[in-house]
Amino acid sequence: MLALRGIYQDGQIHLDQSVRCNKPVAVIVTFLEDELVLEHSILTKINSLQAAVEELRTLCTEENYEWQIPERQNRLVEF
Repeated sequence: MLALRGIYQDGQIHLDQSVRCNKPVAVIVTFLEDELVLEHSILTKINSLQAAVEELRTLCTEENYEWQIPERQNRLVEF
């Protein structure tokens, strides 16, 4: 059995990761509480931001730009 997370929106389910199946497979869809949906949304945005930072780091390295990360600030980040 495989468990995946995703979001149901506008009649479609968007999974966090892709799955390859060569034949039809039975699934169970469970609708979670709003807090869990919000947590999922925040985690998805964090993952997207981390990917963007890594892409920027790669581009800076390829173009010989100096890569500096400013000191972290302990503050609330709003999405």
